[in-house]
Amino acid sequence: MSVQIWRFPIGACKRTEIEMPKGAVILCVQAKDGEPNLWAEVNTDSPKEKRMFEIFGTGHDMPSGMGVHRKYIGTFQVGSMIGTMVFHVYERLN
Repeated sequence: MSVQIWRFPIGACKRTEIEMPKGAVILCVQAKDGEPNLWAEVNTDSPKEKRMFEIFGTGHDMPSGMGVHRKYIGTFQVGSMIGTMVFHVYERLN
């Protein structure tokens, strides 16, 4: 078994699906070179699985209800011509 820390770009979409080794433990989310990324501790021998992540800006609506369950992952900031924007990443559990 080999355990490593891998980086996963998550893009700027509201919802993104990432393929990562099963059981990966999300460590943090940060902007690297202005782009959001997740870092996770992974077992490189594990089979891959798809996981869904959602990004919400501060002050934006977060759809809820209808059995939606999320886990908070972290917050990141990116600068733009109009100032710093703050986003929050959740893993969609269902």
